[in-house]
Amino acid sequence: MFKPFFKEEKILNQGTFLDYEVQFNLFHYIVEGKELIALKTSDKDIVMKFWVGFVFDCFGINVIEEKQIPVVDSLIKCEKLYLWEVDNEICGMVNIIHQSERYARINNVYTPSEERKKGYASAMVSELCSKLINEGLIPMLYADIKNCDSNKVYKTIGFTESGRIDNIVFNYK
Repeated sequence: MFKPFFKEEKILNQGTFLDYEVQFNLFHYIVEGKELIALKTSDKDIVMKFWVGFVFDCFGINVIEEKQIPVVDSLIKCEKLYLWEVDNEICGMVNIIHQSERYARINNVYTPSEERKKGYASAMVSELCSKLINEGLIPMLYADIKNCDSNKVYKTIGFTESGRIDNIVFNYK
């Protein structure tokens, strides 16, 4: 009988993600009167609110805002975080987490619950993908296999599944 080299209680978190990329078939999802805007320093409070919501929605973890200041500061400092504005109100965020000569990986796609089902996530990801494609980059992202809504959104706007990633986080203490 095979015995694993780690104990089950050492696993902190595990999940399966689908790897998506867009090549040429991007559906430009348009929502009138809305736009993707670059982050301003004055937007730090809304980014914090969205980050806390994102962590809770994705991982089920309630985080303390004060402890998240370094994370939010680093998101802002990288200058790759974009906000979705509707009638002068910020309604969502999307980030470029990694960029190489060929690819740009998108993450932290978030709209608060009261702004969902309005097409904002589709529109902001589509808009960011158009920007990246115009820069000669291939947009890609990872989506939790259990998140049916986000997987549907990404496929609808032109992402195609290109792989699967199994993620396991261990506690070595």
